[in-house]
Amino acid sequence: MLFSTFTVAASCLATSVFAQFPPPPAGTKYYYFKTAIEAGQAAFKDKYDDLYLYSYHTGAGQGDAALSSGTPFSGHKGWFNTTGGNLNWFQPTANNSFYFGFGLNQPWDYYSSWQPAQINGGQSNTGDLKLDDNNKLVFSPPKSNFYGYIACDGQHLVPQLYWRTRVFPDSSLPANCAAVCLVAELAPDTPS
Repeated sequence: MLFSTFTVAASCLATSVFAQFPPPPAGTKYYYFKTAIEAGQAAFKDKYDDLYLYSYHTGAGQGDAALSSGTPFSGHKGWFNTTGGNLNWFQPTANNSFYFGFGLNQPWDYYSSWQPAQINGGQSNTGDLKLDDNNKLVFSPPKSNFYGYIACDGQHLVPQLYWRTRVFPDSSLPANCAAVCLVAELAPDTPS
């Protein structure tokens, strides 16, 4: 009895957290996002240049924003919804009609210089994202606590994406990190 009560409660929670949405409208532009090293950094940090953003699975409906070299994973595309600038992730398929959102780790730690970026089911970016004139992913209007992205050797033994806080904007980066921006690259809009 306890097991069945738990099962019903868990399925209701999953349904409410991961609400199904209609697929994006026909003609939606899909993007891959890759890193570009900010100017003025040591040459050895080039290893963080031209890496594609993907979701590193960390749990049910959760993922850390990780980075990979080479060809982007075909299912790891983002697109902007039409109602608020959320950057959704993963192209819905017949088996997966849930949207995942690219976002900043919330709630963020007010005493940290950086926080992990994440791609989670049901997550929004806590702010409007858009592409600037150079196809860089930016917040509009700018977020008061956001100071850019960094790429570092992460806890999953792959490069990971973090976001810098404005609490300590002048703090030095660890030697194994580089300041980066995310640049959009138009992806095929056909199902993968």
